[in-house]
Amino acid sequence: MEQAGTLALEALAVGRRYRSERIILRVRGLRAALPQRTTATKELDESLTALFTEDTAP
Repeated sequence: MEQAGTLALEALAVGRRYRSERIILRVRGLRAALPQRTTATKELDESLTALFTEDTAP
């Protein structure tokens, strides 16, 4: 599961770099399937939250 979380973080970085909504949505879907409390999912949650707050910032 840690590897899945790490790969999801890498995919999210690619999605952000290319501003790909498709990649970001897939990462969000993968996150929903991962366990709640691991190191990788915590980092992924923080990255997804940061992405959302960047999009809504004035």
